[in-house]
Amino acid sequence: MGDEPFPALEQIVSIERDGHLRTPVGKILCPGKERVAITFDKFLGQTKYPATLKNALRVLGKAYGYPVDIEFAYDGRSIFILQCRPQTKSSEHHRARIPKNIPKESILFSVKHDVPSGTTENIEYIIYIDPLRYDRIQSYSQKLTIGKIVGALNDTLEHKKFILMGPGRWGSNDINLGVRVRYADINHTKVLIEVARQTGNYVPEVSFGTHFFQDLVEAGIYHLPLYPDEKNVIFNDAFLQTTPNKLPEILPKYRDFKDTVKVIFVPEATNGKTLFIAMDGESEEALAYFK
Repeated sequence: MGDEPFPALEQIVSIERDGHLRTPVGKILCPGKERVAITFDKFLGQTKYPATLKNALRVLGKAYGYPVDIEFAYDGRSIFILQCRPQTKSSEHHRARIPKNIPKESILFSVKHDVPSGTTENIEYIIYIDPLRYDRIQSYSQKLTIGKIVGALNDTLEHKKFILMGPGRWGSNDINLGVRVRYADINHTKVLIEVARQTGNYVPEVSFGTHFFQDLVEAGIYHLPLYPDEKNVIFNDAFLQTTPNKLPEILPKYRDFKDTVKVIFVPEATNGKTLFIAMDGESEEALAYFK
């Protein structure tokens, strides 16, 4: 078994011959000489393992109290469960009514597509990584430091209600596409917002939270993609740029990054108001406003 380069390959693939897919009769001794397609025909139809997996999902789901998602490996003889996570659903994720007639100066931003359903209320802090200033940073180490700042703010504001707004793709391995963070660096935010600012004719792609998707779902953290330069989208850049920055006060050792990393204490900046975000997944609309 240990000498086989592709254990149980015959259970996973079908062989293409004369324009038809055929289930292998025995072992595939020379996979490089056959035209094969991954079908899992034998694995699903001629082994005990689908029933084993079904039973494992049932047992694990009963233990967690929710349906579960698993990752597993198979070596032709045994199944190895690598990861198991409950598929929990937050009771707060209901369709929200988007308020009308909110004064434009009381709106922070709007989103017009790829919107979940739900409401986040009484947000006290906004952590904003300015995408254009982040893009202008040439130093690799400085961009890494911004990820560390986010993690430090996440810990410091753990018991406060805050949102994270940052460039492109949160958690990307390519530090030029987004702030490099781990889930533990963002796990206390209420909403994770990926801001795609247009530069010339280029609009960066967002990740839609895929780097942390399952963690976000389990924790009830919303994700929003924000395209400030799209037509009919509201983006109150003036508020984000001119409001006093609390970063030097909260994390003095990172004061040199205050032009790129902004921490806004909403009640102080809005005469006692807080930030509300209403999200309607059916109409694909979200509105962040001060109330």
